[in-house]
Amino acid sequence: MNVLGLIGFFITFGICMGRMGERGKVMCDFFNVLNEIIMTMVSIIMWYSPVGIASLIAGKIAAIGDLEMVARQLGMYMVTVIVGLVIHGGLILPAIFFAITRKSPITFYSGIFQAWITALGTASSAGTLPVTFRCLEENLKIDKRVTRFVLPIGATINMDGTALYEAVAAIFIAQMNDISLDTGQIITVSMTATLASVGAASIPSAGLVTMLLILTAVGLPTQDISLLIAVDWLLDRLRTSINVVGDSIGAGIVDHLSKAELAEIDAAEMLLLHPEEELDFIPPPPILTEIDLIDPFKPPNLPPRSPRPPKQNNHGPALSQSMNYSPSRSVRSPSPRSIRSPSPRSVCSHSPRPFRTHSPRLPRRTEAGYCALPSHDNQVPTMHRTYREREKERDRLRRESETEEDEERERVLGEVSDGEESDDTAYDRRHAMATSDLP
Repeated sequence: MNVLGLIGFFITFGICMGRMGERGKVMCDFFNVLNEIIMTMVSIIMWYSPVGIASLIAGKIAAIGDLEMVARQLGMYMVTVIVGLVIHGGLILPAIFFAITRKSPITFYSGIFQAWITALGTASSAGTLPVTFRCLEENLKIDKRVTRFVLPIGATINMDGTALYEAVAAIFIAQMNDISLDTGQIITVSMTATLASVGAASIPSAGLVTMLLILTAVGLPTQDISLLIAVDWLLDRLRTSINVVGDSIGAGIVDHLSKAELAEIDAAEMLLLHPEEELDFIPPPPILTEIDLIDPFKPPNLPPRSPRPPKQNNHGPALSQSMNYSPSRSVRSPSPRSIRSPSPRSVCSHSPRPFRTHSPRLPRRTEAGYCALPSHDNQVPTMHRTYREREKERDRLRRESETEEDEERERVLGEVSDGEESDDTAYDRRHAMATSDLP
């Protein structure tokens, strides 16, 4: 049976049917109905598959003469498949991705890590598809148009892990039966495994079905497939994860190569407006305020500043006429904090500038000398609040002491006016000097 010829024939048949357009729709509907009938039959058979698979494995194990040697061969077969998958997924795919996109494959692998773990647990590319969509679009920021086109096709066609597994399985069965394959047969096995993997369904253990085509193409016994079922549950998960990684790598490469085209399409869609859409909605003109008209990079136009008078200090040298202050050289009026009080050593009794121990303040609107901008003339000195309270307390105590002294003086004068001689008056009279003794 020429299986490779059948695969090539049906591929050509499908391409020609698709190019016929409406005339080939009848044949397409026929195959769709046929597919539904076969899927209904398969769903019925699936109820009896556990019993049938267990019977096949038990019968194959019972027919084995040297079980230890077969177990050793199966172990080496598993190691070979795992090493091949690791080399393909860890070296070849990252190298292809880096050679085309010039981006780090480690960053890309970290973005699809959740999809890889999901494929490892479900053993189904179709079941992992929603997680793969989310990882590529949210983690790696790949365009949705690329992922929606590439990933569904990749989940159905791109089965690089399955192709590697089927080729190794065919060679293993040949070696187990002491059948030597020449170069032509090995090439036939590789091509048949690649084409058969394209038609494999994205469901668990779908590679065992297409394995029959490969074994038939090179004339190998098909009954040994039941021996591979015992270890297929583990290898199926590994090859499915490699399939998902290959789909993601393909989507990343397509997105990198299509960035310019996608940008042009987006720009054309933004510029392309239908006439009816232009008539339906006319945007109103923007409402500009005074704040919008102000240039943020242009300094504001301020009124002219009041000139700063020259420093007056009688101890320094006299100012010449050339050093007189010119209002045109004024840059900015002094702020209240910029005027510092002179040090006590530079102030004397005849200095025209008063000695201040406090900071000046600006007058209020209701006070005399108010000006919109601070200047040297309109700064009224004031004291700190603690100083003002201290001065008020001192004035109050001074007034109270003066009131007490006045009351004492009035009391003493009242007693003298009554005819009584005070102690002070008697002392003065006793110690008074005679007139003759005066000089």
